[in-house]
Amino acid sequence: MLNKSDVARDVGISVKAVDDWLSVLQISGQTILLEPWFVNFGKRIVKTPKLYFRDSGLLCFLLNLSETTLSASPALGAVWETFLFAEMRKLNSILPQPVNFWYYRDQRAREIDFVIESGGRLTFVECKWQEHPRKDDARHILAVHEELARSATSWRPGRHYVVGTPSSTYEITSGVTAGALRDIPQILSG
Repeated sequence: MLNKSDVARDVGISVKAVDDWLSVLQISGQTILLEPWFVNFGKRIVKTPKLYFRDSGLLCFLLNLSETTLSASPALGAVWETFLFAEMRKLNSILPQPVNFWYYRDQRAREIDFVIESGGRLTFVECKWQEHPRKDDARHILAVHEELARSATSWRPGRHYVVGTPSSTYEITSGVTAGALRDIPQILSG
């Protein structure tokens, strides 16, 4: 999540300078801000955007990661999430009916990497660099889904996913599928 005040303090510049540099990075196509999704069902939602590099290769270069060092890096999960977001955005750009992307995080630190909305239907996606995603990997999806179902909103739930590296797609629990990069077309189509 992007905290401009923290960046300004860490780098020793003003928040205005952070804004200026971020706008250059966005306009030049280096980064993208993902806004949070929220519906007023408790007013416990974090409203800070997340910053992504548009190119996971550039991200790896800036982190000094290579094919041999990436798998041992603590940044592996963030690189995987960045890569999947780039792939989803690429596919979304050619869909006849593009979807909307957000992320979700509340003050209890429950985070869902991507909330995909299409026609009032919400699909939740968690990114986990794992060969065998488990039910525990979907705990935030399940909790937020339940809370949303109890609220009086017009949003309809879609199929939810934990996207990892499994050799085949399988159901983790009712309503949540373990998928992989190959499943992104299905994820975006609802």
